[in-house]
Amino acid sequence: SWSSLGVVVLGQQGPEFVLEPPSTLVFSNTTGSQLSCSAHGSPTPHVTWITSPDQRSVSAVPGLRQLLGNGTLYFPPFLAQDFRAEVHNARYRCRATSSVGTILSREVTLRAGKPSPRFIRFYKNYSISENR
Repeated sequence: SWSSLGVVVLGQQGPEFVLEPPSTLVFSNTTGSQLSCSAHGSPTPHVTWITSPDQRSVSAVPGLRQLLGNGTLYFPPFLAQDFRAEVHNARYRCRATSSVGTILSREVTLRAGKPSPRFIRFYKNYSISENR
């Protein structure tokens, strides 16, 4: 058809995800984690992150959330007292935009918190004395 021929001639292709984030990410504050997203198209799409469902642009929060140049949203390890629900218990979407169009990834539910101990060991203190 003429429309598909036009796309080929113009060399334009709308954004398509190459790597899309998972629907859920659970991690502990001691490990940190990341959400990766990448897209291709012509022209090359710009990848950003938004909160869901309000679709606000995600910005860096020093020590808690970083936007990397490769489309990754990085959550470094953090102290328990630095937990922030709007960062660590939030929903995110990846957005890829070019002059041809915009696409949104699935919603990611992020849950971060203290690690839960799997094994707890109890030790008693013993003292040994010699009879003299």
